[in-house]
Amino acid sequence: MFAPLYQLGHVSDTGMIVIGLILGFCFGYIVENVGFANAKNFTAAFYSTDWRVHEVLFSAILTAMILTFMAFYLGFLDISLIQLSVVHLGAQILGGLILGTGIVIGGYCPGTDIAAAVTRKYDAWVFFLGAIAGILLYAEIYPNISRFVLSWNLGKMTLSDLFGVPYGVAAQIVVIVTVVSFFVLKGLTGKAYNSK
Repeated sequence: MFAPLYQLGHVSDTGMIVIGLILGFCFGYIVENVGFANAKNFTAAFYSTDWRVHEVLFSAILTAMILTFMAFYLGFLDISLIQLSVVHLGAQILGGLILGTGIVIGGYCPGTDIAAAVTRKYDAWVFFLGAIAGILLYAEIYPNISRFVLSWNLGKMTLSDLFGVPYGVAAQIVVIVTVVSFFVLKGLTGKAYNSK
């Protein structure tokens, strides 16, 4: 998020570390207070019983997206300096399936797991140790699977690139889809509670 400032020399190495620590503590505080450090709350979205995870995550994405676009539109930000990951579609689809399965089974994503572990939840420590084991296993077998991991390279891509529309139009589409999904999911949640 602050990488452009770092690249332009406005923030030092120490400054980036301090910013990272502050944002990390803020993230952990928010995760704990909205209930995401509880495995039952986090997995409720997968069972269609509670959509708070969807609402909080997409609200954060919308906020970051809108502020980033406005900074770009007003000339405060060179959007070309924002670091984008290369899309290796096959490996990322498989990785997403593995990660999603782990989240459903364990009840945490990597970020919420750290917050839960700090609050002394034993299941979070089991999840954390499993994640470390997975990372070490991946590093060990990477030479044998690197061809697959790096295959299906689509380059660095944004939604505006994918759909061939300006950044502003892509941002508006995401906002509209997200807001509509909020209303739809609220309705589904209400029906689920009324049927009990």
